Amino acid sequence: DSGTGVLYYKSGVAGMANKLKPNKKDVFRDLRSKDGHLPRERIAQALRCLGQNPLEEEVKSVMKEYKGKPLNYMQFEEVLKECEKLTKPAKDEVAESLSMFDVDGDGWISRGQIKHLICSQTGEGLTQEEFENLLENIPGNEDGMIRVADFAHLLNQGGLPTVTDL
Repeated sequence: DSGTGVLYYKSGVAGMANKLKPNKKDVFRDLRSKDGHLPRERIAQALRCLGQNPLEEEVKSVMKEYKGKPLNYMQFEEVLKECEKLTKPAKDEVAESLSMFDVDGDGWISRGQIKHLICSQTGEGLTQEEFENLLENIPGNEDGMIRVADFAHLLNQGGLPTVTDL
């Protein structure tokens, strides 16, 4: 046995979320006006229904090409593709947000700092016990530091990556 492992991710929650996510045709149909076009003021809403989270400035930038006109379905697909290029995956946004607390830039954050952020009244408001249950399976180092990647994965997927030997 060489001791090498394969890292795989549990996809139960993520897979279920993908099945429940509306498709672009349904969103377009639900938000279009009576003339069959998607009004400009509903474009950001449509994008958000499809899992995008564009800034208003990003939507305005992409929409410049259409000069204030409502969009037909093909144009909406083009706008969606452009916004997808601009948007980071949610997992990258979570990791990027958490990295703000990585003072050394080495990929580790203080368990105590996470606890303060999550258990404080300005954070998620978890109890101490809920916090300990949340983090019970995240291995830390001897200094009480937690890998940013592990915590980001927990927040995104509802569990940690599992390492198995083949």
